[in-house]
Amino acid sequence: MAMFVRLVFSLAAVAGALSVAAYALLHVSGAA
Repeated sequence: MAMFVRLVFSLAAVAGALSVAAYALLHVSGAA
């Protein structure tokens, strides 16, 4: 169970980082 929680947490962290990177990329391309 703890392993599953850790897996879900790491997946959420990766998804959050990807969404932040995509948002920043969109902002930079929009400004340029």
